[in-house]
Amino acid sequence: MTRSASRCGKSTPRNNLNAEAGSQYRVAAEQVEVLRWLSWCDSHWSPAVSPFYFEYVVKPTFGVGKPDAEVLKDKIEAARRYADVLDQHLEGRNYAACNRLTIADFQLASMASYWKTSAMPFAEYANLTAWIDRMMRIPAWADPWPEHGPPAAGAGGPSA
Repeated sequence: MTRSASRCGKSTPRNNLNAEAGSQYRVAAEQVEVLRWLSWCDSHWSPAVSPFYFEYVVKPTFGVGKPDAEVLKDKIEAARRYADVLDQHLEGRNYAACNRLTIADFQLASMASYWKTSAMPFAEYANLTAWIDRMMRIPAWADPWPEHGPPAAGAGGPSA
C-alpha cells in the first residue's frame, strides 16, 4: 500500500485515533478535506468577499458610513475568480466537504450568505447560490438570534 493510500484508507492508526477520540470525522481524509476548505477560505475566499461584506453589512450595522461601491470596483474580479472555483467544486455536491454539512460550509457561507445585499457578483453561479440557499434553510443559520436574542451570561452558556 502506498503512503497516500494508507492515509485515506480505513485501517490507518490515525483513523483509529479519530474514532477513539470521538472525532466527528470518520476518517483522516475527511479531516484533511475540511481543513483544505477552511484554509482555502482563509487564504482566498474571505479576502475576496470581505470587502463587499464590510461595505454593505459592517458599515451600516455599526454606523461607520454608507457603502462605497466605488471602493469595490477593483474587488469584483477576485470575487468572481473564487466564486467560479467554489461554484465548480459544488457541482453535484450539496456541501463543500465530506458530502455532509461541516464547519467548512459555515465558514465559507458566513459572509457569502449576504451576497445579495452586499452586491457580491454571484448571480451567474448557480451551484454557489443554490448552496447558499441550502444553508439559509437551516433554521439556526438563517436566524441565529430568535426572538429571545442571544443568551445572557450565566444562563447556561459557556460562562455559566
